[in-house]
Amino acid sequence: MADWRSAARGFLASVFALLLAGCASAPPVPQLNVTLPNTWRLNSPTERLGPAPDLRSWWSIFHDADMERLVKQVLAQNLGIRAAAERLAAARSLETTALGSFRPTVGIQSGATPTPGATRSYYQINFDASWQLGLFGRSTSSARIAAGNAQLARADLSAARVAVVAESVRDYLNLRAAQQRVRMQQHLVDLQRHQLTLQKVLVAEHLRNPSRLAQAQAVLGTQITASAEAHAAVQIAAQKIALLLGHVAPPQWLYQPAPSP
Repeated sequence: MADWRSAARGFLASVFALLLAGCASAPPVPQLNVTLPNTWRLNSPTERLGPAPDLRSWWSIFHDADMERLVKQVLAQNLGIRAAAERLAAARSLETTALGSFRPTVGIQSGATPTPGATRSYYQINFDASWQLGLFGRSTSSARIAAGNAQLARADLSAARVAVVAESVRDYLNLRAAQQRVRMQQHLVDLQRHQLTLQKVLVAEHLRNPSRLAQAQAVLGTQITASAEAHAAVQIAAQKIALLLGHVAPPQWLYQPAPSP
């Protein structure tokens, strides 16, 4: 009898210790708000850095209405930004689910099983109740993981916006610069064609050596090649912008003449 009581006491003590362990909290999270210096420690003491750029509207310093129009369209239509936003929404949903996964749940199921030829039928109702206990700090850790994933998705969305805006502005500047080169090269081609016409007249009047005519033709060919390269640069920059917008073809307003920022 004494042995039985001793065994029962040992069992109850083990159960009590297990319950105490289940009530234990998760390990503390290390402090992440580490203080960082304002400047790089290897910088010269006399060197001063300018203010940090405003990542939400830094492109407005160019004072270009078309550029601002493009950035707004890219932020609204870019597929990479949309995907990052959907991942953030999913992470937030999982964060909410993680908080509710350790609460009691109740379910009801019903169904009928017909039997051919029988004079009676049966209708069955099942009632289920469950409660997943977040013992050993499991509920707290799950909530921390879900919150961390949501913060990571939010950071990925911000990084995607910054990268896409920077790429859009760069491609827009390349586009306007290429369009300006096209106009300059076309002007040079026109001048060289006029020069070639003059050389033909001078050679016909025996006032110039025919070799000068060949040189003028070679220069004209070089200018035409440079003009074709400038046109290709325009198409490449415009197609990159179309890709950022999620379109197959670039918008037509990009081809309209505009000054370079």
